[in-house]
Amino acid sequence: AAWCADNLRDLAGWETANLPLSCSSNESAKILDGTIRQIVSWRDCDQLGGIVKSLEKLKEVEPDAALANALLLNMEAFGTGRSVLIDPQFRSDVERAESMAKSSQINDRERLHLKASTLWARGYLPEAQDTWEEILSEYPNDLIAVKFAHDSYFFSGSAEGKRDSITRVLPKWRKDEPCRSYLHGMLAFGQEECGQYDEAEKNALTALSIRREDCWATHARAHVMEMQGRTKESREFLEGTVQDWEPGWMLACHNHWHNTLNYMEEGRYEEPLEIFDSQVGRRAFESKGCLDIVDAASLLWRLELEGVDVGKRWSDLPDLSPHIHDHFLSFNDAHYVFSLHRGGKREDTKELLRSLSSFIKSGPANNNQRVAKLVGQSLCEGMVAYAEGEYAKTVDLIMPVRSYIHQIAGSHAQNDVFIQTLVHACLKTGEPEHKNFARTVLLERAKKKTHSGIAERLWRQLNDNHL
Repeated sequence: AAWCADNLRDLAGWETANLPLSCSSNESAKILDGTIRQIVSWRDCDQLGGIVKSLEKLKEVEPDAALANALLLNMEAFGTGRSVLIDPQFRSDVERAESMAKSSQINDRERLHLKASTLWARGYLPEAQDTWEEILSEYPNDLIAVKFAHDSYFFSGSAEGKRDSITRVLPKWRKDEPCRSYLHGMLAFGQEECGQYDEAEKNALTALSIRREDCWATHARAHVMEMQGRTKESREFLEGTVQDWEPGWMLACHNHWHNTLNYMEEGRYEEPLEIFDSQVGRRAFESKGCLDIVDAASLLWRLELEGVDVGKRWSDLPDLSPHIHDHFLSFNDAHYVFSLHRGGKREDTKELLRSLSSFIKSGPANNNQRVAKLVGQSLCEGMVAYAEGEYAKTVDLIMPVRSYIHQIAGSHAQNDVFIQTLVHACLKTGEPEHKNFARTVLLERAKKKTHSGIAERLWRQLNDNHL
């Protein structure tokens, strides 16, 4: 991605773009520009030293630069692996940014960025989104606000937000602005989650026609194919372009995970096991990243739902004990809890459930406290119940909250793991009422996802049981 290093903006360049900076050095301004370009493209620019090194340079060159600090905090917070509840250093970083926002030496746009970053880090997701949107209403070409507003809607479960935020700003971008093509990939993902599959694929292809290495646009198109049941085409697309999207290391694990869904829909399980060993599980273990870990856990759980023996692979996942008390996202908690249980860590499983209950009762009144109370706690307890063979309990816990699952974060494809679990639980109890529930849930699923091999097999089980 050598283009990332081309014509980086110095202080005058940021000023010309109507995005003035309060930092004092041209070097800092250029590093900031190069860093956000790499982040938006999900891949390293060798000329700039890569994303990690660029972030380190931001800290070194001008430690008190406001927008650089907001960006650094975003990168930590959006990884979802650090929590102000239990991480003193992270809490200190947030407090420092909050103090920096009070400085008279920074401009209003930078102040809003710091406000959004600290709100997000403390778990006040809607308030952070409103702040990024406030920035974009006046500065629609602010790529940092574009990127993190878009990502934030993913974590708060707002499909419309992902779509509409980009829809508002895209027409206001000049055709020649760096990274403009990536907005088409972002829009594609939002449209896909809103069920606008044709429009989504068109925007994904537009993005890829400009930059074939756009792994987020690749990801968006894979989502479209997943929801339309185009498994063979999706496999050929992902495997035929792997050399383009795999260098986007922050998303590579997830795109490999998407390909395993194609095979499982077709009732093929050797390939997903091989992809777990060579890609998804390996990458999760190496990165220790929460988003990679949930992909690996989801893959193993889905394989087991299909009756596949995954062997000792649960023990290949990284140690999750440091995250038991995070409670930043119910999406994470719901994956952690069944990963811990299947990994044989029953006391850690119980501790996560106890900790979650305490968080709901006495934690900060932020977004995840609301979501955990609404749906997260029931989902976590329901997944553990399934792991322990208490299928009726799983149905009792998950069936009433299934319509709220999108609020925990994640995409339709990701949260399908909970829907599949619910249907399997309904089938396993043998109760007539639960069989009716299974029919209802499968029909609901079919409204979003068509031509599903998994659904066909579940319908077959349901009809066989009925007979």
